[in-house]
Amino acid sequence: MALELQRTPGEQLFRLLPDEFIPQLSSNSNSWTNFAPLLSAFNPTADYSNFLRGLVAVHITKLFVLKAKHQVKISENEAADFSSISTFIRSNYLSGISTEEADRLARASLLAAQFSDKDIPNGLKRRLKNSPALCYLCARDLKPDAPEDDQHFFTLEHVWPRSVGGESVEENLLPACTHCQKAKGDTFSWEGFSVQNFAMSPEPSSDAITSIPREVKIARHYLEALQRSDSEKCSLKEAFISIGTYAKPVRFAITGRPITFFDIQTLKA
Repeated sequence: MALELQRTPGEQLFRLLPDEFIPQLSSNSNSWTNFAPLLSAFNPTADYSNFLRGLVAVHITKLFVLKAKHQVKISENEAADFSSISTFIRSNYLSGISTEEADRLARASLLAAQFSDKDIPNGLKRRLKNSPALCYLCARDLKPDAPEDDQHFFTLEHVWPRSVGGESVEENLLPACTHCQKAKGDTFSWEGFSVQNFAMSPEPSSDAITSIPREVKIARHYLEALQRSDSEKCSLKEAFISIGTYAKPVRFAITGRPITFFDIQTLKA
């Protein structure tokens, strides 16, 4: 069965959560709606409400996939696995949803677990690494014959991490340098980075601008890619190809306020 928009099983699970299910964590269905204006009062340019909702989605996605992996490991009964995970979801996290909705999340969790942690087939790896390329995030030159300790060493990045349902298929792989791969790790959405800790002076020095951590630039670029994926109805890989590598240096507007993650721009002008 073809996957929706070529999105990996893990991404499909993640995207079910913020809009459809996380608002039901509270008995008051208006909680998130009422929370957004309060957060916006702190900084009109910052999307704190979606950040917090996404952060919860990131956490729950990891928990659901871990539970599904464990259930499959200890049981060989597919029907029992499905029932156990559906009950787990309703009993521990989303008590307000219907059985049908819990079943839908259980099905997505099991599918993500099924496709997790698989190695890239050697034939595919050789084909994708047979010619020079650019890191999809920072544009560093990558060379197929570079040794592993060289800055030009060619790695293949799972755009959606294989630990949370990212398939080891061409549709989920992009060339990356070891620096960006290490900075991204298993993070699969911008909310998973420590973006709340980033802030700069209202008029930062050139040194401060060039010293913006790679993790912050990657997180901001992930936000841009997710927004492009939503607007163009495409996969996350297709979105990254569409927006290109992040700008050097990043841009931002001078507003008189300290500069936060939400103020910087990584898209090239």
